[in-house]
Amino acid sequence: MNQALAVSSRPYKRLPQFTLDRVFSSADSRLQLEWENEWVSFDRDNSIIGDRLHMAPRLDYLLEGDYFFIKPSLQLDFTRYELDNNTSTVNSIQRSIPLFSLDSGLIFERLAGDSGSWVQTLEPRLYFLHVPYEDQAAIPVFDTAQLAESYNNLFINNRFSGSDRIGDSEQISAGISSRLINTASGHEMLRASLGQAYYAKDRRVSLGNSIDDADKSSLISVINYRPDKAWQIQLASVYDQRDKESEQTDISFRRHQQQQVFNLEYHFRKDSLEQSTVSFVYPVSVRWTGFFKYQYSILKERPVQNLAGLAYESCCWAFNVLYEEKSDINLTETDRAIFFQFTFKGLSQAGNDINSLIEDGILGYHSDF
Repeated sequence: MNQALAVSSRPYKRLPQFTLDRVFSSADSRLQLEWENEWVSFDRDNSIIGDRLHMAPRLDYLLEGDYFFIKPSLQLDFTRYELDNNTSTVNSIQRSIPLFSLDSGLIFERLAGDSGSWVQTLEPRLYFLHVPYEDQAAIPVFDTAQLAESYNNLFINNRFSGSDRIGDSEQISAGISSRLINTASGHEMLRASLGQAYYAKDRRVSLGNSIDDADKSSLISVINYRPDKAWQIQLASVYDQRDKESEQTDISFRRHQQQQVFNLEYHFRKDSLEQSTVSFVYPVSVRWTGFFKYQYSILKERPVQNLAGLAYESCCWAFNVLYEEKSDINLTETDRAIFFQFTFKGLSQAGNDINSLIEDGILGYHSDF
């Protein structure tokens, strides 16, 4: 952990954490009961600490055919806190919130191409969500953040990750997707989606004291193009119609084939982030593999994370060497380090876990041992 970070910016420790999830389905799989349970104790120096019990039973019923689906869902979110070091005199907090959603969609298909070698789909989708408001300002924030705007997040029942906030909402999300599928291989070459959420009420639950009074979300679009199984090109955009400007843009070119990995990415968040990344993993020979990553903040004009390394693997052992250049969370200071690792197959390893560092840093790379 970076000790230079302020205590309030450091993540909480989970000491300990227990989870138990169960799924029960009917014989025809239409009716499903999913039950998520978690108990966790949060700890951090000079902070509110405590235990959290979270239980979320959810009942789904799926009605579907060749050209449609309808899925109503009912969930009860129950959370109980036992707190210490709390500035408030209330150390036991309990919250129960029902969530109801109705997801529905249609699927239209037509043959495309001169010989009908492609199937083109048109898939409109409508999602209704009702979550009543409950004041949650007295609940501390242990592991919760607001989710980024994305097409998939238009169709989920909580705009927050974690369990410390359940967002109130009275909304309808509308989206439409189109896919182009090869009839012979089943390969999906193109998928394009466009969607937006419409709100009947202001959203009062937040991580601060703000109220979101917008009557609709940003306009969200995603285009995913895969000319073959190795290459993938994706463009995702979040456009604010009130301010008539882009809030978020993500562009990526990826090639993943066997042990070869190549990524070229650009990410933009209005007023907070603008970064570019190039990374690759390339087998130089049967036993040698090279690694490289260059991630640069255009906004801060500093590196975010740079990696360069080599790996050697024989039948019985492997050796990795990796150079890392990484800036802190505020992109104000940069640390440099060199890692060495010996791995004896079937036994253990000596040195830093370089494979985990590369897997986290280079999307698409997975170590074989």
